[in-house]
Amino acid sequence: MKTMSFCNVPGIACLILLSIFMVATLAAPTPGDYGGHGGFGGGHLGGHGGYGGHHGYRQEYYGPAHYGFQYGVHDPHHGANFGHQEEREGYTTRGSYYVNLPDGRLQKVEYIADEHGYRPIVSYEGHAHYPSHGGYGGHHGGGY
Repeated sequence: MKTMSFCNVPGIACLILLSIFMVATLAAPTPGDYGGHGGFGGGHLGGHGGYGGHHGYRQEYYGPAHYGFQYGVHDPHHGANFGHQEEREGYTTRGSYYVNLPDGRLQKVEYIADEHGYRPIVSYEGHAHYPSHGGYGGHHGGGY
């Protein structure tokens, strides 16, 4: 049975990519940012009007960012257990995420991102369990 996934990147990398996408989406300019004389599509070549233009009106946004979000998925039937929470106050972002690993452990990452860079603290709960034979790349026909 083939399953569909919105992210074809393994575990933690998928969460990181989703986080980057969310931050990039929040940072994208809005239609009001294309103001000025005619706005986007207006100006010298496009004439007056344009996308978001009202004869020089331009909505400006200043100040440090402030947001928070969280999500989690817990599906015991399929083994999915992951989540992420993050808060940003000014130029400091704090958050954490967790995911069930294939070896049975729970990986947790707490992080701070600020003017000193991204500083994660990674921890694991539980003990790793590996198949005694077979499985991925096993010697008795259990691999792919």
